[in-house]
Amino acid sequence: MKIRFFSAGQIGRFAIIISWIWLLINPVSAASFPAADKAAAESSKLSLCTDSSPHLLSELHIRNEEPYHESGLIYSDRGIAPQSPKSTQLNGFRIAVIGDFGNGSSNEALVAAMVAGWYPDIVLTTGDNNYPDGAAATIDEKIGQFYSQFIGNYQGSYGNGSIVNRFYPSLGNHDWHSISCNTGGCSGPYFDYFSLPNNERYYDVDLGLVHLYALDSYNSEPDGIDKDSHQAAWLRSKLSISDSCFDLVYFHHSPYSSGRHGSIPALQWPFHEWGADVVISAHDHTYERLDLNGFPYFVNGAGGASLYEFTNIGNLPNGVESIVRYNQKNGAMLITANEEQITYQFFSLDGQLVDELTSLKSCGSPGNEAPIVEAGSDQTVILPASPSLDGTVIDDGQPNPPGELTTSWSLVSGPGSVTFADASAVDTKATFSTEGAYLLRLTANDGTFDSFDELTVTMKNGTFTNQEPVVDAGFDQVIDLTEVLNLDGHVHDDGLPYPPGEFSVSWSKVSGPGEVQIADSTLVDTTASFSEEGLYLLRLVADDGDLISYDEVSIEVNAFIQDKLIYIPLLAKR
Repeated sequence: MKIRFFSAGQIGRFAIIISWIWLLINPVSAASFPAADKAAAESSKLSLCTDSSPHLLSELHIRNEEPYHESGLIYSDRGIAPQSPKSTQLNGFRIAVIGDFGNGSSNEALVAAMVAGWYPDIVLTTGDNNYPDGAAATIDEKIGQFYSQFIGNYQGSYGNGSIVNRFYPSLGNHDWHSISCNTGGCSGPYFDYFSLPNNERYYDVDLGLVHLYALDSYNSEPDGIDKDSHQAAWLRSKLSISDSCFDLVYFHHSPYSSGRHGSIPALQWPFHEWGADVVISAHDHTYERLDLNGFPYFVNGAGGASLYEFTNIGNLPNGVESIVRYNQKNGAMLITANEEQITYQFFSLDGQLVDELTSLKSCGSPGNEAPIVEAGSDQTVILPASPSLDGTVIDDGQPNPPGELTTSWSLVSGPGSVTFADASAVDTKATFSTEGAYLLRLTANDGTFDSFDELTVTMKNGTFTNQEPVVDAGFDQVIDLTEVLNLDGHVHDDGLPYPPGEFSVSWSKVSGPGEVQIADSTLVDTTASFSEEGLYLLRLVADDGDLISYDEVSIEVNAFIQDKLIYIPLLAKR
């Protein structure tokens, strides 16, 4: 049987009571910061206005002209950028982004208090998490002191951490000062402190609506940093199979920047063409929003370290525009995503909105569509044999909540009567009363829509030579190691010899690097799981009691394992 359901639903958020209990035990407050900074931290928490009309900071297009300066915000064309613009309170999945932050300063404390006041669902970093050298002796003081409430499996001295990890950093050059690598991998305080997916240097996190991709942009990365590297191939592969609405790529060194370090050509990958929605980086201690053919790049390196001047204005590659530049005060980005749009905002540490960009993208659940039905191939069978009917039904899982998907076989036309072994089963047998051509229909109903497909079965009297079964093992497939494979075979037989022997089918492994667990190897349609990555060859065999035939299917089990997290959202008053 081949009934498949495809749902656009996101990762379930199902531990609400636990989240509330955890909040009671671990309240988010500025008390977790040094006493000297407590009053300043409390005063810096952001209060968003709730007026009904959003006020967006004007996009200030900056090319190669000498810009004007006023109060730290740099812009061109003499545009006026208010220092305290209003903003509507945004609803959705919240992501705080900090970069070049881990120096233990009062500015880091002020930014951290502002971030805590946003009640973000997750926090990600654009590197340089632990100044000056990424050492074990300083990592908890520079990171955990300010952000422990977001860190899963937290082993530091500043509170209990988070029941699930909500802190996703990327490596910066200062973090790399205490990292060493050999053929067995890389080690250092960063890897001891965090529990991250994949090799922990670069990894992805699928959160349903949003998919994160943290890269390592330092030139000591063993898997390379240019667009032809193994790391780039990993990213391209991950983006190609993502079904999330928003794919966010972030790392430390900036592909494009007007700051002190300028643009880095090796990191100018075709992110947009590969499927990313945004690239966020740092290294320059500034905030900058840039545009390349409508695709947004952000430099967000103002999380706590001292700020830089913009010394590379006018040196951007052709086609790249610097839209907004800011270096007056430290701050952080707040990204808010829902099923209709994603908004990127940068706030200075005193809660002032500096920049805002909204990108519209509809990614809600699709509307209900009729099931897809395939009745199978036409057949010619010798009486009194009973041919096998081998249909396929594909449904989208809609409407939601769904009604019961039902299927049924029926006789449309023919010279005699037809008896179905189970008319409600997609795969069944049929018995015909007399010779002739019969038109049979397979119908599927999802509770709202009907659809059907038909096939012709021609029944004949006489003596036929037994033909071997026709076997189709299905299409070759590529899956992740964590996935369960759906084996979708088709077998047709002429009902001979008559009286027939016992007709049987079986799946087996022909070759492959690991073990294959087949749920029921005697069924044409079944599932399989694999013990390790690699290329496997599976065989479907059919035996009619006299003749045997088979077909094979190739399965590539992807080495890039998809890290699926069960995410428990932090619930709080916003």
